[in-house]
Amino acid sequence: MAEKIYYAREGVSGELTDVVPHVHSGRLAPVGVRVGAWRYLKNVWDRRQYIWFDSHTKVRTQNSNHRLGSLWLLAKPVLDIAFYGVLFGLVLQVSRGMDNFLAYLIIGILMFQYMSGVLNGAASVMIQGKPMMRAFSFPRMALPISMMVRQTMQMGAIVAVMLVGIAVLPPHVLPTVSWLAFVPVFALNALFLTGLALVIARYAYVVPDIQQLLSFVTRVLLYASGVIFPIERFVEHPLVTQIIQANPFYIFIDLYREVLMRGSFGNLETWLTAAAWAVGAAVVGFFIFWRAEEVFGRELN
Repeated sequence: MAEKIYYAREGVSGELTDVVPHVHSGRLAPVGVRVGAWRYLKNVWDRRQYIWFDSHTKVRTQNSNHRLGSLWLLAKPVLDIAFYGVLFGLVLQVSRGMDNFLAYLIIGILMFQYMSGVLNGAASVMIQGKPMMRAFSFPRMALPISMMVRQTMQMGAIVAVMLVGIAVLPPHVLPTVSWLAFVPVFALNALFLTGLALVIARYAYVVPDIQQLLSFVTRVLLYASGVIFPIERFVEHPLVTQIIQANPFYIFIDLYREVLMRGSFGNLETWLTAAAWAVGAAVVGFFIFWRAEEVFGRELN
């Protein structure tokens, strides 16, 4: 018996034996079958309006049931900064010996939350998108990219809080020309996170337990990426220090601090390393997800 393969275009569907003439004529196309990498990328680009609209709508409505509404985009980072500042600055006295602990903490916490938010979102995005995948034919990569765009949109208000915070809270960090370098650092960071999100989304769809594992991984990264305190103050082993400093989360957070807090553009080696992580993750993530396009199709049949 011939395997049942379903096709759809312009509202027509059927079994393989019924639609072969239509397939050859070009009136139908296979659903859930992987196309070439370049064509697949073009198909994702063709969905850019949906990706933008979906991301914008979810950002605008995510706090619609709360009294403060979108103000929570500003209130939440402020509360987080206050909590970590009191806990690590006043109670645990981590700030001793640091020239500007508040700026160090604000940049680390807020930018790390962006990264961890993408990781956690990627772990559930494909499972949450099952109803849409069952109803429509589209490149599945549009789902994690939409999640990534949504997380990045939310950073607009958070970045504003961060810049105002380090400028207003003493000791003040006044804007310098190096602040302009924040844009390319953020772009590289977003590219790196996109690739990482594609890898996580692909495997978390098959192994949902990854969602639980990521909560542990993000806690480890919080303390192993220099988010709250300088690694050098608590880690003396040279090999461990080198491993931590090679961590891409550490590299990007340190670059953010370099351009915003220290008034420097950083060194070329750090930029090249960040670029290598960003491009490498994006390329690897794309191919890993693209090769799984048929997996998503089989799971839904």
